[in-house]
Amino acid sequence: MSAPLAVLLPVHNTGEYLQQALESVLNQTFTDFTLLLMDDGSTDAETLRIMAGYEQTPRVRILRNRTNKGLAATLNIGLDAALADPSCKFVARMDADDICHPERFARQVAHLQEQPHIGLLGTQCLRFGEEHETDFEHWPTTPEACAARLLFHVSFSHPATMFRASVLRDTSIRFDESLPYTEDYDLWLRLQLDHDIPGTNLGEPLLRYRMNPMGMSRQTAERGRKLADNVRARVLKRLGLQATPQELHLHNAIARGDLEKTRNFVWQTAHWLRRLHQTNETTRIFDPAALAGELDLRFMNVCEHAAVLGQAVWRQWRRTAFSPKRGHWRLLAKCLLHWDNDRASERGLRKRIKDALRSLNAGGRP
Repeated sequence: MSAPLAVLLPVHNTGEYLQQALESVLNQTFTDFTLLLMDDGSTDAETLRIMAGYEQTPRVRILRNRTNKGLAATLNIGLDAALADPSCKFVARMDADDICHPERFARQVAHLQEQPHIGLLGTQCLRFGEEHETDFEHWPTTPEACAARLLFHVSFSHPATMFRASVLRDTSIRFDESLPYTEDYDLWLRLQLDHDIPGTNLGEPLLRYRMNPMGMSRQTAERGRKLADNVRARVLKRLGLQATPQELHLHNAIARGDLEKTRNFVWQTAHWLRRLHQTNETTRIFDPAALAGELDLRFMNVCEHAAVLGQAVWRQWRRTAFSPKRGHWRLLAKCLLHWDNDRASERGLRKRIKDALRSLNAGGRP
């Protein structure tokens, strides 16, 4: 079963959503692919029933683990199977509870064909679920911004990615099976920083990412917390920083969004982000403009969270300049209102910000 695209879809007891995920793959407008449906020791009767229904389906090849080996090990088995086919040029990822846009594979393959230097390509995502309204999940859209994002977070949505097979063959890179729940973060780091493989994301949402209380997404965020912190420490070392335990604690808090509404936390964050910026001016690990944008994004998050402290936060934001400040009147309005995100509705925020901006425009900008 040869094809230029192999799709890796690991399965472990996801019967409730599996059929919808499978049909979204099989109904792609790009049809020249092999779907590697990898059963990681499922015991759920519904999951087994659904997979059995696809055993005779063209383009579907089912691989089975006798016992549950975990995501990284299962993906590595799938990678070896995909790359054994010499006609395989691209390898796509997909999860058993997500939904592909019908044009996803076509647009990713076309982009990789048009941009031969790109080795890894993701897309934007729409998050949804029973307890969540659908919202847009934004990912960086240049190779430079994707690399800079690694300082704080993963730079791709794992199930939305597509690899160039030649990159995987040339580097022999695989998922680290000792890093459950952060195998993707580690792989992006090694591809982008250790092997200098450019990766980026398309600007359109081509995957619906399910936020499932019983699924992988929430478990990954909770159980992989410490391992993700360790990956971030490795990125800091790659930048040229040997951070103290206190600095690592602060950095991880910024990355995870564990923010404090204190002037000391805002000041410490500004000081730490300036240090990252200054270190990169020497080591040049990250593109300066891309890093400046990422640092601004992180500091804006901190400042908006602490806006309840008033204009002192706005002044600190203005002093901590990494890139030209444009259109940040939302933060100013929040600071003028001593806005507390934990106690206010978004609808009320928009109205009060508009009123504050009208007042500012009437009296002149500060």
